[in-house]
Amino acid sequence: MLSDDRYPVLRLSSFFDIIRREKNMKRRISLGLFLLMLLSIIQPFLYSHPANAAGTAMAGSGTATDPYIITNADQLNSVREKLGSSYKLGNDIDLSSYSNWEPIGSSSLIYFYGRFDGAGHTITGLTINRTDIDNVGVFGWVGYNGKIENVKLVNVNVTGRATVGGLVGKNYGSISYSSVSGIVSSNGNYVGGLVGDNYGKISKSSSSATVTGNSYYYVGGLSGYANAASVIDNSYATGAVTGTGYVGGFIGRNFRGQIINSYAVGKVSGTTQVGGLIGNNDSGTITSSFYDTTSAQQTDTGKGDPKSTAEMRTKSTFTGAGWDFDTVWEMSDGQYPTLQPLVTDADAVANAKTALEIGYGSGDSETSVTQDLTLPTAGASDTT
Repeated sequence: MLSDDRYPVLRLSSFFDIIRREKNMKRRISLGLFLLMLLSIIQPFLYSHPANAAGTAMAGSGTATDPYIITNADQLNSVREKLGSSYKLGNDIDLSSYSNWEPIGSSSLIYFYGRFDGAGHTITGLTINRTDIDNVGVFGWVGYNGKIENVKLVNVNVTGRATVGGLVGKNYGSISYSSVSGIVSSNGNYVGGLVGDNYGKISKSSSSATVTGNSYYYVGGLSGYANAASVIDNSYATGAVTGTGYVGGFIGRNFRGQIINSYAVGKVSGTTQVGGLIGNNDSGTITSSFYDTTSAQQTDTGKGDPKSTAEMRTKSTFTGAGWDFDTVWEMSDGQYPTLQPLVTDADAVANAKTALEIGYGSGDSETSVTQDLTLPTAGASDTT
């Protein structure tokens, strides 16, 4: 049996144990604070601003009026570091140095909401093989304020799990004057040549890509799915489309979206809900839009007007439906309609220079000519 005079010794020992534990804890806290301070110092070097990172320095400030100018693949890759800025291609871009491109933007939390102007340049060498993720394309997810225009993707090879497009996986923004060629496929639902799943606006764009849904649903030549907020006008698809259900030469499923002045001519293969233009139209609006029943090997009606190849290559088929061949479409004899290219300010100045047979002086530029050039008003004979 222990005597009472031992208990104070035990309590004193416990007191010293507590002091030692507190000292150790203070050391750990001090070390943790030191590491946090060190991380805050080196973080700017690890995640540098895209305009200043080594190898990715770009002209411009990233605003709408002074966009970053992209001239190489690394600069294009750095767009993901500043998703709300404005960018413009200054050269054709070859992405072959990226063996498996990572989509820019991936979810409703990380998405592109800036402006991207391709300026008519081409992007080649795009390869994506990411069967373990959704939202796949050059841009994985484009938000409501995102704007993409005048981008030309040539000979892409894009594969994803679901929601896959050559240009954009999931789109809530606006896309115009853009095109895709090559191969686009998915191991899940929602796949299209240009966009996988569209909630935004697509205008004056096209896809000639071969699109494969690999036994899945919502497969379209231009977009796999068009949701209620979708407006797609003056666009077309020419590539072959293969899936299981909701398969269309232009759109796999149109759920209350608007399809206006558009067409498709690619072969369409599927099992259920298949159409030459639209696989399934659920309360959507389809206006003056057609498909080639011969090349599509489909004969469905009520979701796009079927026409023979000869009719699809006759201009009156489209002018009779109110299509604009003055500023939007163009057509050669015996060919399908194509889109007129986007005319930039520089193009307009060059055209005016040629038409008026003027030359720049030593101090002139396209900007000064645009500002100084004025035309006389019509005279009595209505000539200028």
